[in-house]
Amino acid sequence: EPKTLRKRPLKVAILVASLSILTITTAFAIENIIEYFNYNKNSEYISSKEELETFGSVVSLTSKDKGIEFKLDNISVDDNYINIFYTIKGEKSIDEYYKDHSTGEKHKEAKYANPFINLEVDKIKLKNLVMQEYEAVYTSENELKGMQRINVSKYNIKNNFNLKIYTNEIFMQKGEWTVSTNIDKSKAITETRKYNVNKNIEIKNKEYSVTEEKEFDVTHYLNIDKVIISPFGNEIVVKEKVDADFTKLDAIAPIHLDSKFALVDENNNYLEIVGKGSIGHDSTTNGVTNSFEFKLKDKDIKSLRLIPIKYIGEENKILDIYDIDKLPITFEMNEYGKVIIEDIQINDSKIIYTYYTEGFVPYESGLVFFDENEKEIGFSCSSSENKNKKTGRITTTINLEGYGNDLNLISKIKKVSAYNNTKMRLLYDEAIEINLSN
Repeated sequence: EPKTLRKRPLKVAILVASLSILTITTAFAIENIIEYFNYNKNSEYISSKEELETFGSVVSLTSKDKGIEFKLDNISVDDNYINIFYTIKGEKSIDEYYKDHSTGEKHKEAKYANPFINLEVDKIKLKNLVMQEYEAVYTSENELKGMQRINVSKYNIKNNFNLKIYTNEIFMQKGEWTVSTNIDKSKAITETRKYNVNKNIEIKNKEYSVTEEKEFDVTHYLNIDKVIISPFGNEIVVKEKVDADFTKLDAIAPIHLDSKFALVDENNNYLEIVGKGSIGHDSTTNGVTNSFEFKLKDKDIKSLRLIPIKYIGEENKILDIYDIDKLPITFEMNEYGKVIIEDIQINDSKIIYTYYTEGFVPYESGLVFFDENEKEIGFSCSSSENKNKKTGRITTTINLEGYGNDLNLISKIKKVSAYNNTKMRLLYDEAIEINLSN
């Protein structure tokens, strides 16, 4: 009997050990399921859930400080973007953390409770990062699930590297939260096309100095460094320097490609520039590196062209006036593109409209409203825009309350129009070719 007693615990121990090994092995075999999308069914993230899961991995690392836990759930990386998914859980409710702060009300929208994330790659801090896209959702009174898409296209990051993610403030609480993991992005690289372009452009621009109270001629030297077409986005990376006397100028804004050029593919499709990021200024060289994300019609693209925009002195003119209840409404903004208004909602203090563009429209100057007799109704207002990056639809909200408006006039709005873009021309004969066939 004593021998039997000694043998039974040994068998149990062996069984427990076997189960532990099985559990660990199974954990590594689990597919990369990103739980965030189960909680936020209305996500407008530009990369699809399927892409992020295909090229990503489960991490499940935790850091805790000041009673708040930061857990890195998943990560998906290519040459352009680091996408991180995380869960933040506090010992107190999130409202409690914000109650003594003047910015507390802003956190009611979950994405504004996202922490600012810092990154180190192989112990080197990545500077001037742009959180190009971010979302979050509250899953309980003390828990948030968030995601951030961080532009790293200006860096040349190895396929295998160590990534440290850290922040020193969560829910307005100071502390230290750090997680570190090894990343292998080679799977995404098999679906990536990278082109070293190294093409130079000069742009002369006038810059105004407030201190000197006059304009200066400034030459911007642009170098189209590279183009990267990857699973999580397509980027043109541009390096820029200026020939200017910084002692006389207050600041010099970098050139934005979409204000100076139209981007087209070899089939003359206008390609939308959907984001700008990775801005970093080097004060010693007066240089800056920008990246411009663009949408593609065809992943097998062979070339791009940057077509200069020439702005001429013609006055913008009002277009045809339409009844607001006869949607959709199409405005021919210029000879290259149009704006299509899909929806207009008017309540006691706000006007909300949704539109999209076709062709090339460098800017949309807003709508003009009229009564039934086509008499213009003007307002003082503020406005905001929200763009759905998947559909390209833009929703503009015009806030009229608090600006001294006669809000009774809102009910008189019956018709709408817009101003055209005809003071702009595209200089096709000066197009800059970017070869992507090699």
